Amino acid sequence: MDSSHRSSFGAAAYYRYPTQLTKLTGTLKDYFEANKAEGDPISLAEYWLMKIGTDFRYQKGVTTTVTAAHEAWELGAGVCQDFAHILLAFLRAQSVICRYVAGLTIGEGASHAWVEVFDGEAWIGVDPTHQRFCDDNYVKISQGPDFSFCALERGVFMGLADQSMSAKCKLVEI
Repeated sequence: MDSSHRSSFGAAAYYRYPTQLTKLTGTLKDYFEANKAEGDPISLAEYWLMKIGTDFRYQKGVTTTVTAAHEAWELGAGVCQDFAHILLAFLRAQSVICRYVAGLTIGEGASHAWVEVFDGEAWIGVDPTHQRFCDDNYVKISQGPDFSFCALERGVFMGLADQSMSAKCKLVEI
């Protein structure tokens, strides 16, 4: 990601507001209120991705694609989309313009989710699952307010069917 590419167009207004999957409510809201910090969008993103990484654990199979951030928080665990939804909830509560990103990254073996934060001029990728800023190893496929706008595996079956999904990514500099 080349940060020298700056945007003069700004960010869409709908990236400012919570969605059904990123509402700040219940114990998630309590945690936010007890740990709220001040700062610019990038500093807040760094602060929250470290807090989330400390107090929320990665575990497959405890959430689904329709699990909201506050539900995952109450479970104490989830996958990359849950980490992203929680980060979006915290950032939007502090008026940070941010969006959900679905794509691929090296070492995952499946699709991955992270967040992009608008710093006033550019979108900066942050990965709360791995507690780091995104680099050239991340390949964005879609973006939106939350997972429901970015699902990569949608489809329709007619009759009996089986399904499997795998993802493979090879980055080659050209």
